[in-house]
Amino acid sequence: ATYSDYGGMCDRIQKTPMPLVYTRHTARFLLTWLLFVPSVLLGAGFGTGAVIGISVGMATLMLGIDELGVQIEEPFSVLPMDSYCNGLRDLHNYAEFLPAPKPKPAGNVPDWA
Repeated sequence: ATYSDYGGMCDRIQKTPMPLVYTRHTARFLLTWLLFVPSVLLGAGFGTGAVIGISVGMATLMLGIDELGVQIEEPFSVLPMDSYCNGLRDLHNYAEFLPAPKPKPAGNVPDWA
């Protein structure tokens, strides 16, 4: 495969849309679950202060994990792809003008000779 084939494969991956249904369903389920956490904790005998603290802590952790999942679903929106591509293009252009490497002699000749 050539360099342009790999570029085409990456371009197809980048342009493949991630269905929003997955993200929306997960967010709705998570928010509904977090809504019922305080009532379950109160029913279990925790005090009001503990319920608030535990609920806020759980919400922070769970919503953070959800946001991390959203970022992993679309890594190209986070990565500086333009910088990567420009660097690869510059490297490719630079490599075209380099002289061909000298062939190494056969046998036990040291590299410095």
